[in-house]
Amino acid sequence: MKKKLDDYISNLKAHFNLQSTIKSTCFLFGSSVTGFWAPSRSDLDVVFIIKNKSLLEDFDKLIGDWKTKNHEILLDGYIVYEDDSKLYSKSLLNEKHNLFPKSLPTPEQWSLKYQSKKIFGEFSLTDILPEVSRENLIDWAKANKQQYWIPYIGKIIRKVKKMPADKYLPIDPAIWIASGAARIKSLELTGKCLSKQNALKWLVRQGGDDSRLIQKLLDNHKYNDEEAEKLKPDDVINIANISLNLLS
Repeated sequence: MKKKLDDYISNLKAHFNLQSTIKSTCFLFGSSVTGFWAPSRSDLDVVFIIKNKSLLEDFDKLIGDWKTKNHEILLDGYIVYEDDSKLYSKSLLNEKHNLFPKSLPTPEQWSLKYQSKKIFGEFSLTDILPEVSRENLIDWAKANKQQYWIPYIGKIIRKVKKMPADKYLPIDPAIWIASGAARIKSLELTGKCLSKQNALKWLVRQGGDDSRLIQKLLDNHKYNDEEAEKLKPDDVINIANISLNLLS
């Protein structure tokens, strides 16, 4: 696992730092830094910093080239650049441009401020990020729970209920729901940011008749959807209800 991650990081350095004429800085954050990166399931979360917007088009081409050569791993995160004396970020997934770091979710600001790792470049990241307190994280979790997670899980339940009972479903959405709900609840209670894996472990420890289903998610977390066990709709609905009850 570590060798696979080290290979991706070496590729990043070679592609964006050694072989490129565009001066940039790259930071890792998320599971690749905290030690919970899983080759079959984890994204590679990065922040690139470039000098200004005029370099963005050429840098986008570099991103596209790297994704083509490393299509088995999802590169997630942001390109940060300056425009008209303001900092902006461009998402590597949806390509939206927003003010940086104001538009980032509070846990991502915390992760970038306190747990990111520079792998090359000269620009600083921590100097342009605000301090993030435990109270900031708790307040964000309470709001995000109501605005996103509770409506989202309800929508998933309604969708899965319409599916044939004998249909087998990939496990990844269930892992996303259960770990997401557990991360939000833990953040709300303690102000601590958990990895997906630790969030599932925390949820198993809460016990209950359906903890076996959460344990199944935890056991399959290291596998991709082709290798992992499949779930029937009733199992997904039960997991979603566990998650919903946790947040209610």
